[in-house]
Amino acid sequence: MTELRLHRGLYGANAIDEAVAIYAPHAEIAREVDGDHVVLRVTSDREGRAERVAKELANYALGLTVQGRDAVGGVGALANDANGESQ
Repeated sequence: MTELRLHRGLYGANAIDEAVAIYAPHAEIAREVDGDHVVLRVTSDREGRAERVAKELANYALGLTVQGRDAVGGVGALANDANGESQ
């Protein structure tokens, strides 16, 4: 089992949802919210698969988040959001 803690201020909710949907066929993914984090627990019967799927999922979700923010506010929107500011 591999656990991901994705901060909700960095990862977009829709991006996480889409990434989970895409990677769910490759491993079992349980989701819960813990404060400012979305916690994903990724498991698989195949050796090494849970860790790989978790890493790919996190990267994909981050990429989707950046694409969404870039479309809305430009590249600076990501840096401002990380600092708690909005454009």
